[in-house]
Amino acid sequence: MEFNSMHEFFMHTKTMTYLLMGGILVGAVLWWQFLMGEKKPIDNPHRTGEGHDNGHGH
Repeated sequence: MEFNSMHEFFMHTKTMTYLLMGGILVGAVLWWQFLMGEKKPIDNPHRTGEGHDNGHGH
């Protein structure tokens, strides 16, 4: 890529920086959603089925 002036170089690098920052922000939100996603309870075949969902049986 050829730049004819310092101003063009700065504008190009500034644009690329904003695009990278936007991509990083979107990626961070998606990563956070992945980490904090809904957790499914683990099925325990030895559980009697009585009691509440908290596993205390009261």
